[in-house]
Amino acid sequence: ITSGTAAKNHITDVTKCMMQILKQCGLPVFVVRGNHDDNTYISPLDERTAETTMFGDEFMARAANVGNPRLVSSSQNDANGAYYCFDFDEKKIRVIVLDDCCNYPVEYEGSYLKYSAGQANWRGIGTAQIQWFAELLGNTNYNIILLDHMSLNDAIHPDGMSVGGYHGFDSMNGIIDAFQNHTSYSDEVVNCDFTGKTNTIIIENSGDNHTDYGAKGTNGIVYLNTGTASPTIGKISHYIPEGGSYQSVRTENTILEALFDFVMLNPDEMVRLRFGAGSNQVIQR
Repeated sequence: ITSGTAAKNHITDVTKCMMQILKQCGLPVFVVRGNHDDNTYISPLDERTAETTMFGDEFMARAANVGNPRLVSSSQNDANGAYYCFDFDEKKIRVIVLDDCCNYPVEYEGSYLKYSAGQANWRGIGTAQIQWFAELLGNTNYNIILLDHMSLNDAIHPDGMSVGGYHGFDSMNGIIDAFQNHTSYSDEVVNCDFTGKTNTIIIENSGDNHTDYGAKGTNGIVYLNTGTASPTIGKISHYIPEGGSYQSVRTENTILEALFDFVMLNPDEMVRLRFGAGSNQVIQR
């Protein structure tokens, strides 16, 4: 759901139409914030003020406009973050929605904002979210589905843009590795112990990179990246990871103009059914 790129208080007709469709589906809707949703990514530096920036609490409120009765509300107290979780008790699955663009410009530098980690980059996960994530993994026996905009998998990112260079990503991957191997992890911001647990993260579904990617990592997680749905944004290819593919500029007003995925997680395989541009995919779990 596009909520911030055009203007802070602007909701396009397309967005309103999507909200109505989601409202009628009667299923949980998980909205993942991306780097274009806080109004600062494409704004000139002198326009990045608190008045024009959409922080996490406002994003979550706007996402709630979908009107779906089972839309998840935020399950944390960090107003600068749009991360939350939802349990499917009947399936013994916990969905964790990360906000890996929460390195928000919250400190003034002169008359405009700078990024909170002191870097000229919106990419990052703050301490509050890191600790929240570790706690959520530790207090459940359910398997985990991760949803995020920017993958935590280094293989999906361009050369020279290692996830280790993004604020908090080293801690997040340390937690994930410990969780997958049922060991412990600690650093300067988090201390967690997953010994004795048997549940795992089964899939991470991301976007951001504008490419299609699907592979099982050495840690047992199926990493799935979905290409951009917009044919106009589709003119931009960030980086095509090894094993990935890029759906180039598509002809508007045709069945191949956009794309979206229907993903099925079976006990022994992940099946991606592609609607629109692109191909189906099967990954053994």
